[in-house]
Amino acid sequence: MTIDPVAQLSLYLAALLGGIGLGILADIGKILRILLGAHLPSPSLRPLYERRLPWLLRSVGWRAAPARRAWALGVSFLCDFAFPILATLYLLYILFCFNSGKFRISALLLLLLGFALWRVLFSARTARLFAYAAFGLAVLWLYLRTLLLLPLKFLWRMLLKFCVVPMLRGSKSLFLLYCRQRSVTMCRMQLNAAKAGLLRRAKRKNVTQKGMKKICRKKEKRVARSRP
Repeated sequence: MTIDPVAQLSLYLAALLGGIGLGILADIGKILRILLGAHLPSPSLRPLYERRLPWLLRSVGWRAAPARRAWALGVSFLCDFAFPILATLYLLYILFCFNSGKFRISALLLLLLGFALWRVLFSARTARLFAYAAFGLAVLWLYLRTLLLLPLKFLWRMLLKFCVVPMLRGSKSLFLLYCRQRSVTMCRMQLNAAKAGLLRRAKRKNVTQKGMKKICRKKEKRVARSRP
């Protein structure tokens, strides 16, 4: 079996650079966790997160530490579960490309070395940069969401103004008209009962026809005043 030095060198370089890329990807995963509320950024950025944005008159918001929330645990689990899968797929890819699919422990070690170099040398220095990137993406999402919801809010206000409010006013007018007609009908029934002498005299005083008319007029005035 011949060994191609160029292919071996390409495999080792791809493994080392892939490890560095996986380290960068792990830091980008922190941005995703911050945006989903599963990771708390540096406390020094709290004034920035609580500052009101122009035109929106609201801030991104500072969330409390979500270490015990089920949502934070679920997001962290998915990110941690996806990372080794991506690393394994990348390792298999470079092995098939540069070594005919044969496994080499040196490629795996160089992959881990590249990841460790990034985490030790650069990850602590770029953490603040990625936190600012998460803040910028959150601000961008707030502006985009506001712009997308503006037409819907305008349509909802037009619907309330020209459809819902007139329907409510019409139903109120119909209800008041019904109450008025019912009151007039009851007054007429009472007048007819008074004429026929069917009213009970034991519980109420004798009411003349003239007095019944006054009572009915007062009721009609009260109903007319209650109309819009």
